Amino acid sequence: MIEGYVQSEKAEISLKLFREMVSEDGIQPNGVTAANVLKAYGRLKDIYMEKLVHGVVIRRGDYDDLFLGNSLIDMYSKCWKTFDGLKGRDVMSWNIMIPNEAIRVFCEMSKTQEKPTAITFINLLEACSLSVKLRMSKWV
Repeated sequence: MIEGYVQSEKAEISLKLFREMVSEDGIQPNGVTAANVLKAYGRLKDIYMEKLVHGVVIRRGDYDDLFLGNSLIDMYSKCWKTFDGLKGRDVMSWNIMIPNEAIRVFCEMSKTQEKPTAITFINLLEACSLSVKLRMSKWV
């Protein structure tokens, strides 16, 4: 339900359900739930609460959850910070970072085993056009 409300642009309702889940029912959120809570707080532009959720992730030791890790990368990249603590990276990790730190991240990705996808190039070209780096988009 939490994910459905986040996708429906109803962040407040999803967070109300989350608070009820953890306080009244005592249910511990899994990585998918925590990732959706991060998205909800991101939509509300509440970086304090996003960092609080990140703290919970650290205390629970959920760093091996790649889906949750990618959500954290997305959260920090929107704040113009790079989240380097993730143990593993996949093509989705790189695709999340490219729109925010396009050229640097794409160059780093090219040094890894991950192969860029069409989404990778779309993000890279969009980032170049948004930042008026037209010479760089011709290079891509």
